[in-house]
Amino acid sequence: MNEIDEQVRRAQAAVRGEVILREELARQAGLPSTTLAKMLDADWNPTRKTLSAVVGVLDEIGFFCPTPAKRGRVLERGNS
Repeated sequence: MNEIDEQVRRAQAAVRGEVILREELARQAGLPSTTLAKMLDADWNPTRKTLSAVVGVLDEIGFFCPTPAKRGRVLERGNS
């Protein structure tokens, strides 16, 4: 997953998790609410300007979500 995909996922997670309402996110980002109308669709592909504005709001409110573990990476467990 690249950085853009991670930020799209982060924005969707904020709205799905009700951290911020879609309309409020649009307002704080200075975007028309219609710009984010389909942001929960799997194929949402915002412009750089839109994503940058949304990410700015998420940073401002302190919403961060953990990135998934890298594929193929194995976490070691201690044996007792």
